[in-house]
Amino acid sequence: MRTCPQCGDLVEGRADKIFCSAACKSRHFRDNPPPAEVKPGRRVAGLGTVPQPADRGHQVEEPDDDEEFDFDAHVTQTISGFMDEQKLAREADQARRVQLLAAKLDKGYEEYARRFLEAHGQVFTETELVDFVQDLEEAFEEYREHPHIEERGHPAGVRMLIFCSMRNCLAEMLEELEGMPARTLFGGVKTRQIVLELRKKYRVQLRESLSVLPQ
Repeated sequence: MRTCPQCGDLVEGRADKIFCSAACKSRHFRDNPPPAEVKPGRRVAGLGTVPQPADRGHQVEEPDDDEEFDFDAHVTQTISGFMDEQKLAREADQARRVQLLAAKLDKGYEEYARRFLEAHGQVFTETELVDFVQDLEEAFEEYREHPHIEERGHPAGVRMLIFCSMRNCLAEMLEELEGMPARTLFGGVKTRQIVLELRKKYRVQLRESLSVLPQ
């Protein structure tokens, strides 16, 4: 069992540790200063010139009398640095999650915008049109969660408006289809049919919205 030569308390830690704390080490050096060192090259009475040592080796640095190790400040600084690192890590993880969500929703928009363009000139039965409306409605509700949809000037806001116009277009078609008389098809099946017609200006707008999507 080792005891501190300054205060007599038990010394814990490394096998070569002498003092129980940095404060005791500092006090010990202050209370027991080493003998004055004669600088090499100086003449000393009775000794002549002190020769220059061939190898100085490792010199022991004495602690500054005006400075003592502040353990509490060191712990506070360490904890503060650790918390800053944790905060940065959380912010980076949140940014990554936002980026992944935006990419997922943009991909969903791309899928339905292309599907809408491809449907131009296509004949829809009532059942097919209802399914199309339901699919688009689900995609629209998902896109409302886009993290950048309220950012001024962000393409997500424009794409949201286009989503609304696609919904309105299909809703008008469905309403028109329901007012049509049913036609008898092969096999005696009665149904209604309608052609999806998109204005050229609207098709151009759809293609432009796809061109600004991140790759």
